[in-house]
Amino acid sequence: MSGAQGYHIKQAQPRTAQNLRRMMGDVSLQVSRQMLARAPKMGPESTVHDNACGNGVVTQAIIETQTPANVTIHATDIGSTMCEATAALASEHAAWASRVKTAVMPSEKLTFADDTFTHSYGNFVIFMAQDAEKVASEMFRTLRPAARGGVGYVTTWHLMPDEDAIMAAHAATRPPDAKHLLSMRSDWKDPEYVKGVMERAGFSAEMSKLDTKLSFESTRGWCELAWSLLGAPVGGWTPQDEEKFEQAVDVMTENLAGSEYFESNGKGGGAVRMIANVATVRKG
Repeated sequence: MSGAQGYHIKQAQPRTAQNLRRMMGDVSLQVSRQMLARAPKMGPESTVHDNACGNGVVTQAIIETQTPANVTIHATDIGSTMCEATAALASEHAAWASRVKTAVMPSEKLTFADDTFTHSYGNFVIFMAQDAEKVASEMFRTLRPAARGGVGYVTTWHLMPDEDAIMAAHAATRPPDAKHLLSMRSDWKDPEYVKGVMERAGFSAEMSKLDTKLSFESTRGWCELAWSLLGAPVGGWTPQDEEKFEQAVDVMTENLAGSEYFESNGKGGGAVRMIANVATVRKG
């Protein structure tokens, strides 16, 4: 059964920048920090694209490690609230306020000129996009050639046990023909698939992996939040989802807590291991 677009179930927490930050903790920031540690050093006139910036974790990692006089960051996202959150983050650091420029912009249709960026980061965006091939081609178009210092990074999840928990709850509370976006994006776990997408856009690509750990004080509380933000099936929530919300959260909690990648803290919470694919890309 497909849901009516716009139907809201009363138990679901709203999809706000704050709730997204609560759900993801600092795992995306962990990956961003590790990517930056591997990246060529930024210098005068470095121009960075934080593509689909979300809450601004790539921008935050740059602010933590770079000198503002050397860097201009263009943070873009299709959501205005995400751009606002990133701008607010930059405004907390006086020296960076004028160096971070935000704009509402789809990753599939960037308005920047060719060869604009020395560094381009697509942190957990490409597998969420409407047209991944177009995202890759726009990243290629706007990144400077390697000979002029251009380098890009694209990340996807290789291991994400919470996805398995969400799909278990989906299967337990919905009819067999109900579809979920997570099951339609499983190819992105394979580093060779990611590499292929980037190479078809024209890049040379090298693959690696990064380990992270997502921690939470309450496993069930975290599952309730994650189901609220990620649990809706293709087509949107249904009245049946409202009736089975607690059952779905129970199934998700049991599945996540039973994962071999989960570590309990003995106080109702714990941590789960997550592994990211990283494509380091350059153009001829």
